[in-house]
Amino acid sequence: MKITHLIKDHMPSILLNVLAMLSFSVFLYAVNLSGGVILIMLTVWVAALLFYYGISIHQTRRRQLYLLDLAENLDKKYLLAEIVSEPYSSDETVFHKLFTMSGKSMMEQVGAANRESHEYREYVEQWIHDIKTPISGIRLLCDNNKSEWTLSCLCGIISYLCHLRIFLLHQRWAAFHKGKICQTAVQ
Repeated sequence: MKITHLIKDHMPSILLNVLAMLSFSVFLYAVNLSGGVILIMLTVWVAALLFYYGISIHQTRRRQLYLLDLAENLDKKYLLAEIVSEPYSSDETVFHKLFTMSGKSMMEQVGAANRESHEYREYVEQWIHDIKTPISGIRLLCDNNKSEWTLSCLCGIISYLCHLRIFLLHQRWAAFHKGKICQTAVQ
């Protein structure tokens, strides 16, 4: 953050004070006050303004550097609004509220995605279990009653079981890969 940006923030107030100084000087000159007294009054006015703006800009800059340093040292930057101390100005209060709302919304979205993923995994595993149970029963019947027809049926069942295992592995891999993508996006 450059000091010129901070000065630009105070520019309307500075211009208003300069305009007030000029009009005050013209008024005092119009009432026949000596130029030396007008110059002393303007000097005191300018000194007070410089003192006020100097302190204001110094405090603002120090606070901004503190916030930037805090953000840079965080591992999980999305928690910045939770760690930052109470806001000093009305602008900081608004930004703090915006960051808090944004972080809360993001955490709700991540939670919803995790719940949905978990429910989907449970659904797939239950579906696999529901499919494998009757197939295992048929396989036991084929093992106990050996004939040419049961051997061909057993080959088909083993093929189905292989396909189910492959499907389950693909689902687990997709869930793992999606979880890794979500973790890197959050970090």
